[in-house]
Amino acid sequence: MQTFTQKAAKCAGSTWQRVKGFRYLVQDKPRGTMLSNGFVEALRWMGHHKYAFDLGVDTRSGGHWQLDEAEEMIRRAHKGLAEDQRVTVVIIIDHMGKPDMRSCNTAGNPDAGIFDEWKGGMTKLASFEKTYVKISGAFSEMDALPSQAEQGEQGSLKRQKLLQETLVWVKRWLREMLTIFGPERVMFGSDWPVCNVGGGGNDVSWMNWWSTVNEFVRHHLNAEDQAKFWSGNAVKAYGLDPLDISPSM
Repeated sequence: MQTFTQKAAKCAGSTWQRVKGFRYLVQDKPRGTMLSNGFVEALRWMGHHKYAFDLGVDTRSGGHWQLDEAEEMIRRAHKGLAEDQRVTVVIIIDHMGKPDMRSCNTAGNPDAGIFDEWKGGMTKLASFEKTYVKISGAFSEMDALPSQAEQGEQGSLKRQKLLQETLVWVKRWLREMLTIFGPERVMFGSDWPVCNVGGGGNDVSWMNWWSTVNEFVRHHLNAEDQAKFWSGNAVKAYGLDPLDISPSM
């Protein structure tokens, strides 16, 4: 990891300062990948050098064992470290761990067994105080939304109804993430451009996702916690410069 970053930093020059973390998809990797010595040591190295790590697992396609392995990975990364060192290992779980949202019935209620297994795995990951979760990636885990062309002449009206139905479909999962991680460790993620897969097409998928999530957070978070959700928690997790959101004169 150190050798790679040194070479990458040399190539990037002054722009390297914009790099705040790394992402790796283990969702299609064999069991044990996250537990290899090299993987765990790389995680420790990132924590020591103040880089965040975005973890890409897929419980729907890959299996819930990935959450269990991720928990053990974080535990090993902390093993033997002094208490003040442990909090430096920042993990961001992408896409809520990609749960099986297709298991929901028409009322938006998920299969109890699938939901509880996912919830249990995410609860264990949340026990590590510097683990965050991104609210993103839902469109690719549920039935595809129709495109504008498929909605026909009353597209605008159909879109509003569609977004309300989408919210019903995902709110149980979103609410659970808010309960488990709390308003201090949840953050918005666009999943661009992958949100176009199942999101209704390139022209509308971004707004479809933002609108769905916005409708949820404005009913479940106060103004202060909404600011954390949209930007503040990401600033904290990735060690970014604080945003200046004061009104211009």
